[in-house]
Amino acid sequence: MKIVKIVISIIFIIYYLQSSALELNNFPLKLTNDKNQISTIFYKRQEPLEDKTKICVLLPNVLDKYWWAVNYGISDESSHLNIEADIFDAGGYDNLAKQKEQFKYCINQKYDVIILSAINSTKLNDDITLAKNEEIPVIDLINGVDSNDIAARASLSFYEMGAITAKYLLAELKTKPRKKLKIAWFPGPKDATWVIEADKGFMETLKEYHKNIINAGFGATDKEAQADLVRNFLLKNPDTNYLVGNAVAADIAAKYFKINKKKTKVLSFYMTESIYEHIISNDILAAASDFPTVQARISINLVKEIVDNKAKFMQISPFPNMIDKANIMQIDKSMILPPDDYHYKIKDLK
Repeated sequence: MKIVKIVISIIFIIYYLQSSALELNNFPLKLTNDKNQISTIFYKRQEPLEDKTKICVLLPNVLDKYWWAVNYGISDESSHLNIEADIFDAGGYDNLAKQKEQFKYCINQKYDVIILSAINSTKLNDDITLAKNEEIPVIDLINGVDSNDIAARASLSFYEMGAITAKYLLAELKTKPRKKLKIAWFPGPKDATWVIEADKGFMETLKEYHKNIINAGFGATDKEAQADLVRNFLLKNPDTNYLVGNAVAADIAAKYFKINKKKTKVLSFYMTESIYEHIISNDILAAASDFPTVQARISINLVKEIVDNKAKFMQISPFPNMIDKANIMQIDKSMILPPDDYHYKIKDLK
């Protein structure tokens, strides 16, 4: 296992040093097949479909540049592959009813494929089954759903994202006395699969520090909800040493600590544009990245596999990586964020 991890690390280093901002071919990916066998493959951009294919894409929100990156990856890869992608935004993790309404619309409009970034891990299962019965394949993108009726998955386990963030923090904590150590943890929206997994990965990896970790509470990843959580927590716990959590909470905390000249260190278990900039300016220590643009492109390539009748069930994902000041300039920014001049594309229900 250690040898495999070393080989993968070497592949990453070689790739990052050789890649250009627009070149994704040969990016290493993890493939899990229908027999749950895992192997390493390399991204290859595919040839366009002969016939125009129309797909529905359901995103939880476009409130931050993480989902803008997903939006960009889908739009760019779709145009290359002769796929027309209608992208819908539910407006936030509190809007399950709206995402279900959008899902039903996409079934009724008989899209060829539905790509779903689910608000909830189980509460869209009936919709997924209905789509399957209507012979509309559903691809699980990023967030994760607990359904056996998914055709394919473009996602990685957020358990890994929480775990690698915790491992990075563990290295930091080796020389720190535990007695007065206080770690704040801001997981994100309750009941979202990616949050449940990240929380489990983070807590299990830091099990020896459980007494030092305080869960600051679950909440939607909009600025208002996370600002309330951060503000209330720090008022009661001004002596916090480390603040770790979702990107919105990390962004708010980094700004607060900078203004108030606090030495509290901040980490995020996923990457957005603001987190990226905070790392460069030394206001955030590090963040995990699941390469959202890459995952979005993978989902579109899976559409082609499905339309070409080549795909058995498979799950394809990048290998997550921790990004800090030491390696951030070696990593292709286009795999994490949309271009600076990009604005998301969203379709409204008719």
